[in-house]
Amino acid sequence: MLRRHLARAVWIGLALGLALAGPVRHAPADPLPVKSGKVVLPLTGLAVDLPADKRKNATWMLSGSWSLTDGGAAFDGRDVVDLKVGDKLVAGNWVHIGYFNAGDCAAVVKALDVPDRWTGEKTLWGLKFQVAGGTWDFENNLGKKPAIALCVANAAGGSLLLYHFFLEDKAPVGKAGLAPLARDKFLERVAKAWKSMLGTWEFSQKTPDGGTFRGRSVITSLFGGRVIFATGFLGNENAMGQHSHFTAGIDPESGEWMVWNFDQDGSFTKGPAYFDGNNLVVDWKTANAADGKVIDYRVEYVFHDNGEYTVKVLTPAEKNGTRGTIAEVRYKKVGDQVPAAAETAAK
Repeated sequence: MLRRHLARAVWIGLALGLALAGPVRHAPADPLPVKSGKVVLPLTGLAVDLPADKRKNATWMLSGSWSLTDGGAAFDGRDVVDLKVGDKLVAGNWVHIGYFNAGDCAAVVKALDVPDRWTGEKTLWGLKFQVAGGTWDFENNLGKKPAIALCVANAAGGSLLLYHFFLEDKAPVGKAGLAPLARDKFLERVAKAWKSMLGTWEFSQKTPDGGTFRGRSVITSLFGGRVIFATGFLGNENAMGQHSHFTAGIDPESGEWMVWNFDQDGSFTKGPAYFDGNNLVVDWKTANAADGKVIDYRVEYVFHDNGEYTVKVLTPAEKNGTRGTIAEVRYKKVGDQVPAAAETAAK
């Protein structure tokens, strides 16, 4: 199996100096049945709307597997999303993201260990994939079934690797399997979710005095996705200035995603990120540069079906546990490609 370094989640946005992550605490022991609807894949952190299948008793089965290799230096993990109709498996999918030891995507798909392997390229869902296929031997009652591996890298260096297994009785053979893959709604939604994570995001809204409050977040990944780096800007209708310098990664002590941030005043923030249902919560604990006082803010991210998201910045909790709203903005993506460092200055 291919190995990837510790990069158990990816990030969707940065707002007001704050970012999004999908932490992974445990690999599930048993598959989770889901008919359809929004889920967060536990190992990759991808938020995906599982499509409904019209066949009677069709159910998605969600699970995952992971292990540490190289003495704990490398993380090998995948989300497993199978489709069952009644008691029969009809399709299998593995989803990986990160940096792969095999090399670039052309080398990664060649690691598909089958005797009749073929390779090529295919553009699917707006992405150009390196692909490989052949006959996979499950070495169990499933027997030998056609399989296709697809890999694509983004400008920031991270990669998406998908495995699809054709488990129905009359499965397509060889490159003929690429045609039904192009119509696969699940894989399409996974690819689009991965594609949407990095890039430039902006918001703009009117203020009570008739002015404009606007912001921009430029998000990229470093070292094959093991570190997320982002720069945030805030301003008005005339100009914006840098508001945040942000880094996120796996905390070696807790094993969870942790965020670290400095703002324009030198205030330092550190806090964990975790999912509450389909919303992301960041415990944004800020040490004020002026007096060193730690302020326990919280940020909630609400994801919308059109790919946009709302960010709510909340006050420290009152004695009864309630929090007030400091700011609420809605971000829209304005660019897929991450600009070079010299191009991130606000205009």
